[in-house]
Amino acid sequence: TVTSTEPGLYLAEYTLGAALAQKGQHAEAVKHLYKAIELQPQNSTYFTSRGIARGWLKDYKGAIDDFTKAIALNDQDARNYLNRAVAKRALRDMPGALADIDAALRANPDSAEAHRFRATLLIAKGDFKTAITELDRALRASPGDEAAISARGSAFEALGDYKRAATDFDTAIALDPRDFFAVVNRGLARFHLADYRGAITDYTAAATLYPKSSRARDGRGAAKAKLNDAPGALADFTAAIALNPKVEEYYRHRGITRFAMRDYTGALTDLNKAVGMAPNDAIAFLTRGLVRSRLGDSSGAVGDVRTAVALSAKSGDRQTLRAATSQLLKLTH
Repeated sequence: TVTSTEPGLYLAEYTLGAALAQKGQHAEAVKHLYKAIELQPQNSTYFTSRGIARGWLKDYKGAIDDFTKAIALNDQDARNYLNRAVAKRALRDMPGALADIDAALRANPDSAEAHRFRATLLIAKGDFKTAITELDRALRASPGDEAAISARGSAFEALGDYKRAATDFDTAIALDPRDFFAVVNRGLARFHLADYRGAITDYTAAATLYPKSSRARDGRGAAKAKLNDAPGALADFTAAIALNPKVEEYYRHRGITRFAMRDYTGALTDLNKAVGMAPNDAIAFLTRGLVRSRLGDSSGAVGDVRTAVALSAKSGDRQTLRAATSQLLKLTH
């Protein structure tokens, strides 16, 4: 039985729990939200708040349970379906997440957040064209949605449409100059559009926004290499490796740069590392073959270039195949 004092008590517990959650004290927030729910189990907002706090604590199953209870109490609130979709994605239940996004859109067909979230899942699956359609819908519902604009730019970039990607990133950055992903991705788009100085500007800005970004250093190094700044490229590739020594292509990039600088011994060390980490990297084998040739290791050079031919033929990389075939003819005739 609810006494006259209990309504004030459950509201106080909820208010305190919500305030603690706002401060990031999610474990303490959950304790007070439990008490609020015990006193008033018919309030969907209380379950929603506890579910969100549990999500922050990575208690995704508990969060799903809370959002399910909130939906049972109020099945017209699209946010609960979206919140449950987020928790399901964290548990790698992609079909369940997509089903909840569909439910959210039935509750609110104009939910920009739901369209954007579905696009995020589609991008993760590699379905970039459908993702763009979803992001167009999100932007019709919310034209200034910076996250949707940035995400659409990423989808265009994945499809190789670098001009439209750069346009979206321009808009996203104008709305939020501190969006690291928009800045670093515009750097990539500019690189592919042969705007190497613009790419360097973006990668430098990205490195300032996120000093631990190895990707920003590697991208800037690649742009410097295109401008024949080999020492600058070498410094950036070395910085990228220091920040993340587990990325094979950083060693390949530095190896290629060292080869260009005629540091054949250093190049060989880097390319040995690259092919050890990625035995299907045709470009690394081709470059190592060139390095070995310069070092007088003819049989090693031929072996590497033959491997590059086989790998590029298998993968369908025609550009590398042509280069490797041409080099093989030079080495064997």
